[in-house]
Amino acid sequence: ATKYSLAPSSAVQWLSGTLDDRVAVQWPREAVPAAAREALDRAFGDSEAVAGIGHTEALRAALEARDSDAIRALAFRGCQDQALRPKLWRALLGLPAGVEAAGDGGKGKGSQDEEEVAQRRVAYRELKSRVPGAEAAKAMEGAGEKTADNGDDEKASTFASLRTEAETEAKAVWRGEAFMEHPEVSAAVTSIVLTHAWRCSQYLRGSCEIAAVLLFAMACGDIAALADAEADAFWCFSHLMTEVQDDLAADAGNLERKVQRMHSLLRAYDHPLADLFEEHGLAAMPAVRLAPALLTRAGFRLADCVRIWDTLLADPRRFEFSDYLIVALLMLVRGELLEGENISGLAETLLSSPQQVDVKELLRSAYAVCAFERRCGPGTKTSFPPRSRSDATEGGLDRRNLDAAVSVAGSRLSSIWGKVVAVGTEAWTVGRSAAFDKAGLGDDANIKDLAGSLLTSAGGLATQYVERARPHVEKAVASATSAAGSAATAATAAFEAYQAGATGTDAATGESTEKEAPSTTAGASAPAPPSAAAAEDEEEEPPQ
Repeated sequence: ATKYSLAPSSAVQWLSGTLDDRVAVQWPREAVPAAAREALDRAFGDSEAVAGIGHTEALRAALEARDSDAIRALAFRGCQDQALRPKLWRALLGLPAGVEAAGDGGKGKGSQDEEEVAQRRVAYRELKSRVPGAEAAKAMEGAGEKTADNGDDEKASTFASLRTEAETEAKAVWRGEAFMEHPEVSAAVTSIVLTHAWRCSQYLRGSCEIAAVLLFAMACGDIAALADAEADAFWCFSHLMTEVQDDLAADAGNLERKVQRMHSLLRAYDHPLADLFEEHGLAAMPAVRLAPALLTRAGFRLADCVRIWDTLLADPRRFEFSDYLIVALLMLVRGELLEGENISGLAETLLSSPQQVDVKELLRSAYAVCAFERRCGPGTKTSFPPRSRSDATEGGLDRRNLDAAVSVAGSRLSSIWGKVVAVGTEAWTVGRSAAFDKAGLGDDANIKDLAGSLLTSAGGLATQYVERARPHVEKAVASATSAAGSAATAATAAFEAYQAGATGTDAATGESTEKEAPSTTAGASAPAPPSAAAAEDEEEEPPQ
């Protein structure tokens, strides 16, 4: 790419079509485990003359051997056998896979794994039975029952609203998918997230989408053995949430870091595309709309999302690969994006892109981005794409969107600081309607949902920065007020002195004087307020 001066987007396109399946791009070149190399050679052949045994057979052998490096290397390229996926995902999440080891004879670790899987299913049903039903939770909430020796009653008193929220969310996820149309599937998803919330005292938005993906994988897309699949999905869900709960938490700091990271990566691979989003004020859109809940809200078909998760779960850096996948997605539809005439067209193209691209082509492009990042990334001898220091300092997200958000509250900042938070809700409601009208979004529900989420995110960030700047602004306002008062006093005194001189009367004693009126150009004028430079020396610099 460097030799032929290829643009990063062109280099990704070229590499995606030539990258060999035997190349373990998820590891740096010098860090590929020996077992991973051997597994890939066994699956795809170590040369053109030596054929491999096939990806599925090699993956099954790796599961039987319990070779984690080999499993990860092969699963990174997907699981072609849907019946093998439940065992694969359990193994990738560090749970008993339930696979009989080769030559085990039903007496070794394979049998222990299967027995532990069965025990976990029983344990889940026991946990599920302890979760208050809808009527019980409402009754306890109304009665406010609490006992000194049983915390479950106290938890149940606040569980009714949580159950309603989870049930509503479960009915809305993956709408239109045949698997989710079955009422028992929606009930199973609700039970998984509520049992976890009851057990861990935590419920995060996006949980239902993740639980649905896990349930689909454990059930192999069929509802024939839904009860066991639900139990297996619960343990996978609980284990996964311990890893990703911080990323799923609705925290403005997390969102800001995610937006900055995504925008910088897009700028490195497709500068014009990054500029396009920034010019339209949508630089945060890819991270806000596509990345949440581990890509489950991006708009991919359920089966495609499950295929993507094969790679995400197998990645040594787990869900970092999702950043590469989003950048690859944007580059695959860059033509349509660059042809967009307005903000509505740009947003519509991005929203529909997960449904328009072929998931195999998308993953090939994401593998190419991954290869460049982990084998030619910053700090390596052959760094590509080139990232200059100016790119590092200017590649971050422009704060113009945040400045616009801050201005909503800033209009009332000078009057009453204490009303900033209260005014926020009103300002964002009015601002959202004005933004819809100005952008010409019409009645498109998807676009309005996107714009609403963007405004909400911007509002959270705006409040954060307003509160952070508050003490500094208060100091500056106090200083400016004091300076203005001093200047006004001095100006009044000067004017009185001028009047006294003009009439020949001393302003203090009333006696006659013969002094001339002070010249407007004289050096002995009224004392000036502190200079801007002096004020900067006295005041602490506000945060940027």
